[in-house]
Amino acid sequence: MDRMCKILIVPLVAILLGACDSSEMDIAAEKATVAARGKALATAEAARDIETAMSFWTEDAIFQMHGSAQLQGKEAIRGVMQAFFEAFKEFEGSITHIEVAASGDLAYDYGVNRVLLQVDETEMLVTGKYLAIWRKIDETWLISAISVTDDVAFPAPL
Repeated sequence: MDRMCKILIVPLVAILLGACDSSEMDIAAEKATVAARGKALATAEAARDIETAMSFWTEDAIFQMHGSAQLQGKEAIRGVMQAFFEAFKEFEGSITHIEVAASGDLAYDYGVNRVLLQVDETEMLVTGKYLAIWRKIDETWLISAISVTDDVAFPAPL
């Protein structure tokens, strides 16, 4: 091989090896982390643990809920979450799907929820779905935005 070919091939191999750098994002691991964070949040919500539940939100988070105005900011969301915790008897949420961006710092998940509410003497079952946007901040996945909708216009008494 002549000298000119060696001059061209050596840098090309170095560039190709750099493209296969082992520091690339492990998307499967990030998905597993988002799934674990989502399950931990659902557990905190079911336990009505407001402090733990709020630790999953960014300071500037957005919360959109069926039949309500958009909320922005962790403190505004805290008030609605506290009222929600006081109103439900049972809560279950489960993730249906997760996607993580190739950059490894943005993800979304969506899923379903089931809430048994107590309104005065009446129990109402509410089933619905959600879409959550997660951002990785300082190596921690936090909810940046969430939208929650019910499957029916108004919950029916049981």
